[in-house]
Amino acid sequence: MEEEKIEELGKEEQDDNEPVFSIGIKKFMTYYGILYFEEDGEEDLLFIFTAARKLNALYEFIKKEHSHAQMRQNFSFCFKDNDGYIELKFDVPQEKPITGWNIQPHIKPTKLNRFDVNNFGELGYPIPPYCLISAYKSTNAVPTLHYAIPLEGVTDPVTLYIHRSSKNPSSSVNASISSSVSTATAATEASPRNEGGGVGVGIDVKDVCKKLKKVLINHHVVLSEIFQYSLVSIANELLQVGIITREVQKTSTYDSMVGSFTSGLSLYHNHSELEEHCIRFLKALSNVGGPVNQAAYMIQKEWAKALDSALLFEF
Repeated sequence: MEEEKIEELGKEEQDDNEPVFSIGIKKFMTYYGILYFEEDGEEDLLFIFTAARKLNALYEFIKKEHSHAQMRQNFSFCFKDNDGYIELKFDVPQEKPITGWNIQPHIKPTKLNRFDVNNFGELGYPIPPYCLISAYKSTNAVPTLHYAIPLEGVTDPVTLYIHRSSKNPSSSVNASISSSVSTATAATEASPRNEGGGVGVGIDVKDVCKKLKKVLINHHVVLSEIFQYSLVSIANELLQVGIITREVQKTSTYDSMVGSFTSGLSLYHNHSELEEHCIRFLKALSNVGGPVNQAAYMIQKEWAKALDSALLFEF
């Protein structure tokens, strides 16, 4: 009888394929969060934080309803309480000066209830719960904003970062995520170039994606052999730059990691965003070193050849 009570404490509704972590007798279901942004006027930006149980469903919704949104990172998390919520905290001391910048949530407290996150996709819940955050500056603003937003109500501490330069708001914005578990920021260091008299202008993004995938398919055997000896290191690097989720990192295989990369290709609608995604992938591989580093340069050369320099892939 006592054993039945203990089992009951750990029960909660879930799909058969949903990843679940167990700590003692309590089970934690995995959820996914995304911080993305849209231009809100010439200078201002509107950041949107949202979460759901299924990452693919979340991506599909954003792609359909916010086709011009720019997504930089996604991350996984677990709610601390079965009937709880997650909250974005805006009253914490900042690591960097934010003079002249105004980060303003549209509602306080800025929370997502687990009940609403669970019900996304069900009858009466056509959109995932979300929080809106405006970012704008005054004339005396410091050149670069690096604003930390800790997330409360999760089992493992997570901090969202809004990074923005005042020089060119639409092209120099990055929404990044750091986790105490991975002990790394997911901010992108490499950025794509668009030089040489119109490189990348007018390209068919869908056609480019097909060619990128075809190169990886054609070299599947040799790449999978090289990856198998460094799966942990590769997974750690890809996690840090937001190519894969924590779940993929924990059970990393060649197919799951490359599959995460190729799935992300369909989210981008212009050559600059697509190139940045590819650069983060190549840079992560090159950081592993050894044969994996050589594999990264081989992929880079094959991509450039297949696309006839439509994208530069310099990293």
